[in-house]
Amino acid sequence: MTKKSRARTKRKSTAVGNSLVRGIRQALAYERGELKGQVEVYNVPPAVDVRKVREKIGLSQAEFARAGGCPTAQHGRTYL
Repeated sequence: MTKKSRARTKRKSTAVGNSLVRGIRQALAYERGELKGQVEVYNVPPAVDVRKVREKIGLSQAEFARAGGCPTAQHGRTYL
């Protein structure tokens, strides 16, 4: 191999790559105190036993899925 063939070729940036680099730069700037962070709070509801809810209201898996706007083929027994 010649030096020329081992030389690093310039690659075209991708949108994903640019987004990752921008995010890393922002994180570093925040850590150095150069940026003021914006806090986002997410309210995560507690776990729900969907099967119990479905049985309590007296619906079959198919009926429950239709009521929620989901085809039954997308859900396994574990969830419904």
